[in-house]
Amino acid sequence: MGHLMVDETCSLCEQSRETNMHSLWYCEQAQAIWKSERSFADLYKKHHRTFMDLFEGVLMQGSVFRIAWFSTIAWSLWQWRNRIRENQTTWPLLEIGRRAKAQVEEFFEVHRQAPRTLPRPAPV
Repeated sequence: MGHLMVDETCSLCEQSRETNMHSLWYCEQAQAIWKSERSFADLYKKHHRTFMDLFEGVLMQGSVFRIAWFSTIAWSLWQWRNRIRENQTTWPLLEIGRRAKAQVEEFFEVHRQAPRTLPRPAPV
């Protein structure tokens, strides 16, 4: 019976096994994003063995905004990698941090506004 051979090497850097941690943090493509954002560059001072370990570091020193921004960058980077792998159009790599921040700012702005009440229908 035949076996499907799966290449576990990162398709972007071709230098390491493609684990979640490599894809989202240690790959040179990911590092280009994280290190371009001062808020997250310091996280490289510690070696993180798992993504959960890394995320716990963000939780320990982060504001709610920073946690949301980190999460949105990670999700966006995952989406970007999938689009590249599938040969789909996508945004430039170095725009991920800025776009993620804009999405989080928009989310917080929308949820900061006072709830709107709908006008009551006129009595019949």
